[in-house]
Amino acid sequence: MAKFKFMLLFILRKLKFVFVILKLGKFASTLGSMLLMIFVYAQMFGWAYGLGFVLLIFSHEMGHYIAAKIAAGGPILGSLAALICVLFYVLTNNQLFLALTYSGFMINLFNLIPGWRTYCHSNITKNMVYRYTYTSFYIN
Repeated sequence: MAKFKFMLLFILRKLKFVFVILKLGKFASTLGSMLLMIFVYAQMFGWAYGLGFVLLIFSHEMGHYIAAKIAAGGPILGSLAALICVLFYVLTNNQLFLALTYSGFMINLFNLIPGWRTYCHSNITKNMVYRYTYTSFYIN
């Protein structure tokens, strides 16, 4: 029994970083996820694109945080971030910013596809299509 207690204490001491991470909560998991994805995208496309792409997604998600009651908050802030990439491309003529521009706009466009519950903004597009269809039917 003494060996079991010793081994348990030994393991808990070695895993104390897990408790620290759990204590930090969502911030640590979000930061860890972002760092992991930067690493993954950096392996495929280079570190600059990986960092830029993750920051574009982050700006999209911060749009949700800033405009919690407005479903369009993510696409609005995400599109603004993509427009900033356009500005940097025009100023520097660096192809990286052009690639990030396309990626940023595609993220927002992809999220607006109606019909799928998994996309975070499909309800915006569904409402627009419904109103347009209903209005067109009523006018004709």
